[in-house]
Formats: sequence, structure tokens, C-alpha cells
Amino acid sequence: MIGFTLHRQSLFIVFLIVFIGGLVDANVQRRTPIVEAFEKNKDTVVSILGKRDISTRDEMYNWILEDFPFFQQRNLRPSLGSGFIIHPRGYIVTNAHVIKNATDITVILADAKEYKGKVVAMDEGIDLALVKIDAPGSLPTVTLGDSDDLLIGETVLAIGNPFGYSQTLTDGIISAIHRKVLLDERQGPLDLIQISAPINPGNSGGPLLNINGEVIGINNAIRKAAEGIGFSIPINRLRESAGRMVNVERLYRLNFGADVIDAWTEPANASDQKPDDSSSSRQSRGALVRYVRSESPAAEAGFQVGDVVTAIDTTAVLSALEFQLELLEHNPGERITFTVLRDGKPATPISLEVTLAQRERPDAKTLSQQRLGLEVQAITTELKRQYGNLPGDIGSVVVMSVEKYSPAYNAGIKPGDVIVAVNAEAIRNMDDLGLALEPVGAGDLMQMTVHRAERLGPIMQYYIQEFTLRTRPEENNEDGKIKL
Repeated sequence: MIGFTLHRQSLFIVFLIVFIGGLVDANVQRRTPIVEAFEKNKDTVVSILGKRDISTRDEMYNWILEDFPFFQQRNLRPSLGSGFIIHPRGYIVTNAHVIKNATDITVILADAKEYKGKVVAMDEGIDLALVKIDAPGSLPTVTLGDSDDLLIGETVLAIGNPFGYSQTLTDGIISAIHRKVLLDERQGPLDLIQISAPINPGNSGGPLLNINGEVIGINNAIRKAAEGIGFSIPINRLRESAGRMVNVERLYRLNFGADVIDAWTEPANASDQKPDDSSSSRQSRGALVRYVRSESPAAEAGFQVGDVVTAIDTTAVLSALEFQLELLEHNPGERITFTVLRDGKPATPISLEVTLAQRERPDAKTLSQQRLGLEVQAITTELKRQYGNLPGDIGSVVVMSVEKYSPAYNAGIKPGDVIVAVNAEAIRNMDDLGLALEPVGAGDLMQMTVHRAERLGPIMQYYIQEFTLRTRPEENNEDGKIKL
């Protein structure tokens, strides 16, 4: 009897082990790469709520009352989007159209905590922007992948905030690459990734992930009246634009004197692996110095073209973007230590010290007059009231007058034109204009894009026009102006 009882207990234990083992095996099977990719990134994806101050009018009376600004009503229209954290100190990537013209930005983290966001940099030409929040502690960050080795048909995932449903995951495949898509008549077509993962309003700015959980794109558009057609900006576009968008000399006028790009490294056994083997992807190993300005702090410290920066002070640097973001955390007068690899000798890193100095901001008014013959001004509420048809937003740069026979006059620029780009750089305010004109030398050719309003009978026509002009070889005196 005792033996029978022990036998039953043994059978029960065996059954229990088999049952538990089956559950464990089932859970392992359920934990697919998609699940793992989502769990790896879910805490890095944020929701972004912006409020825009806009004018609204009854469309029935639009063409009749457009010259009478007192009929306008002001209200706050919310914009909804997504973003992802790329730096533990609170730097977030999103689309420029998500936060453009926003008077107030709220960033909501995965744990529902809310923070006020500040725009650090924005490039409307490629629809990318960088927002900063001040959150305590170190925030989780994404891993940037490589969008130069994408495969048609490979699985991709999108995490975002469609219609306000935060942390929504959708999946699909890459349908095509290098799609030329025109998102806005004011800019050229973008080179985008076409995907089948469902993208809805609110997904804009969220990450597009590969099956390994690496960010390979930034979701930014859908094709209306179509199903399964979405678009994403390749992540390498962000890498390529990082130096220009987040450059400390441009944003904060800090004198450094070196420009960097990603220092890519290829795996040693890449030739032995299959094309779809994820381990064969390139990895960025630091910031490669491609230019050093003579007599700059970087040159005086000993920086050389070809150096690879791997750390700033005690913080590791794995990309050009990380390099620029880390520099943004430093103030004029601070002495910074850079760890540098030179001549391909990782075993013997070099330490270089640089003290950042403050530079004066360029005067947009002076540069515009001296080089182009333009009198410019930031659009104010009063100007909007006085000239109700100005196409720009508050803070945009409007041409007030044009000097006769000046480069701007000869090119066809007119009073009332709102400057939206100089040499493909977006102009949002007077600071942007000054920074864009600063590197343009005397007698140089340059491109200027303006937003123009013209009346055709009872109808106001708004359109974008581009001009090519050559700056003055030297400063001239005014000999007359045509004014707004």
C-alpha cells in the first residue's frame, strides 16, 4: 500500500514537471522577436501634445473679409504626435510638423508623467526636430540602427500615439525604399521608406523599428484614402543632419571649430554572413572629425582630421549626434576633455582639452542690407494687423523694403515677401536668417525661398517662389528703396 502511494506521488511529480515545462515552453514560444523589440523600446517612446495659436474665419466670408483682421478669431488648436528619446538627459526626436508653430509643448512619458518641452532644433526641409525636457534622473534611450541596408519585405514595427492611444504597436513590412514623396508644396520631395505597418494621425514622429529593436526610421506620413501605405524618414537622414541641426556653434554661438560625422565600423566577419543576418549590420563607434577650422579652439587643442572622438569628459560618444548633444550640455568658459583615437590605434587614446568661448550672434538686419539690399523685420501682431495678407507666422521674417538695383531687387524679391529658406536652410526667425547669411561671402551665389501673397481680383493667391542671387562684392550705399 505504501509502495502504491509512493508510485502515485511519483507520477504526480512527473506530470507536474511536464505540465510546468509545457507552460514554460509555451511562454518561450509566445515571446517572439516582435514582443522583445516592443519591450526593449516601449519606455523610450513618448507622446507629444502641442498647442498652436491660429487665426480662424468663417470660410463663407473668407474672400470678402480677409482684408479686415478684426473679423479674425484666435484659438488654440492642439497637435498630436509621437517621439522617442535618444539621449538620457531628455533629448527627443520627432517630426518638425508635429511641433511647428506650437506655443506650448507637453511631452508625456510612458509612465504618464508630463513635462514641458523646449524646441532645441528643427529642420522643416527634412521634417525633423529635436525637443528637450528636464526630467530627473537618466531616461531610457533607443538604439539607432542603419537605414542603408534595408531589405524589401523585412518586418518592421511602429510604436506611437495614434488618435491619442499611447504605446500602440503595429507591424508590417518594408514595401519599398527611396520613395520620392512630396509632403508640402513649400519643400522638395523627401526620400522615404514605404511601409505597410498601419500609421495613423498621432503616429508622426514615432520610431520605426527593425526586428532587432533598432530604430531605422521616423514615421511621418500616410497616404490618404489608402490602406497599408505609410512612410518613414530613414534614420540615417538624422545621422547626416545632426551636425547641422544640433551644431553648438549655430545654436548657442559656442566657438569650437571642428565638424564630425559618424565613424562607422564594419564587422570583421561580414563577408561570411548572409545578407539577412542582423549581426552583419554596421555600427557607429564614435564621432569622426572631418574638418578643423584653423586658429579655432579645436585646432589649438590639437584636433586633426581623421580623429575619432569616443568620449567627452566621462561620457561615452558613439555617434556624431551624441557628440553634438553632449556639447550642448556645456557652457562658455568650461574646459572639456575629449578622448580621441588617432591613426587607427585604439590601444593608445589621446586626451585633448578645449575651452569653449562665446561668439556674438550675427545681425540679420545688417547682413541683409549690406549683402542683399533688403530691409527685414520679424512679423509682429501689429504688422499682421496692419497688413492682413502677410503669409508668415508671428516671428517670421518679412521683407519691408528693397533697395533699387540691389541683388535682391535684380532677382525679383519684393516687399511683403516672407523669407522661408536660405540655401535650403529653414528660416523661422531673425536669428535663423543671421546664421544662414553669416557664412555667405561677398560676391557669392545663394538661393532664397520666399512665401508670397498676391491679389488676383477678389482672390488672394499664396505661393512659394525661389530666387538665385549674387551678394554684393562689397558694401554699397543706399540709392533708393521700394517699400511695403
